[in-house]
Amino acid sequence: MPAATVAAHLRPNPDPSTDTPPPPPPARARRHLDLADGLLAACGIDDLAALAARCAAARQAQCLPVGRWSPSGLLPAIQLAVHHRGWPPHAVPAALLAVAGDPATRSPMRLAEAGPWWEPATTTPSTNPPDLAAYEERLDAVDGLRVTLQARARQALSAEGVPLTRASVVRRACALLDERLDE
Repeated sequence: MPAATVAAHLRPNPDPSTDTPPPPPPARARRHLDLADGLLAACGIDDLAALAARCAAARQAQCLPVGRWSPSGLLPAIQLAVHHRGWPPHAVPAALLAVAGDPATRSPMRLAEAGPWWEPATTTPSTNPPDLAAYEERLDAVDGLRVTLQARARQALSAEGVPLTRASVVRRACALLDERLDE
């Protein structure tokens, strides 16, 4: 028997039809896409591909790799930051660009972590508290109390639902120090 005839007898479906369209995505996948669209709208992101391109450009300007900065890489980072960590959606585009331009960043998933990218970009001079270094110096001056004050500050901020950033913890620790001094 010739080899071609043997192969034809061994294949379960020797003449598959390739003209059929692919099946529609499962309902779960459609629901996932709808949720992603809602998240992006809440973040003020009209075009995720354009934002990904801006992030890649920020990385290229720093001579950093851009492989993970595609739309499919940014979406999980945004979901983690907003849905699971509670960061404000309106701040996501600016925070994402700041994370992308940071040389210490290796992945967009860093967006979900506390960092200076979540601090408000502009504050008025009348409401701008002393800089973070001044708070740090005050806490350094109280020796072993710093650890206790910062632990209490983290507990209080978590209970209030405030995101834990270096600045928020240090500011709250100084406020707790002031309360302790007033007693």
